[in-house]
Amino acid sequence: MTSTITTAQDFNIVGKWEGIDPDGEYFALTLDPKGFFCVTNGVEVFGGESVDMGDNIIADFTYEVNMKSEPFLLDFITYNVNDREQYKRYRGYFKIINKNAIEVKQEMFSDNNTWYEDLDIFILKRQIVK
Repeated sequence: MTSTITTAQDFNIVGKWEGIDPDGEYFALTLDPKGFFCVTNGVEVFGGESVDMGDNIIADFTYEVNMKSEPFLLDFITYNVNDREQYKRYRGYFKIINKNAIEVKQEMFSDNNTWYEDLDIFILKRQIVK
């Protein structure tokens, strides 16, 4: 399902991506230019920059992209702002369909994180702001 129309070097993953998760629920992922991410199901929002987690823990929710080989890596990382220690890293992968659509496999949303088990792969489409 991937396309050669958009090459990795021309692709920009920053933006708001929407789709239906493997459980059939609405899902939106926002990747900002500063490297922070947030997710929403339309009701609750999770992630962002300097989020108060309680118990005197402030967390940054960041993402890292590696496009050296396909499927490309899309990791979500949580850092404790106070000491910059990495709290959790969720491994993920994506493939480019075109400049406005990607296939995603993310450990945060799946029990099985191998790309080839495509049961939990879902498609996200870029929301175009008008």
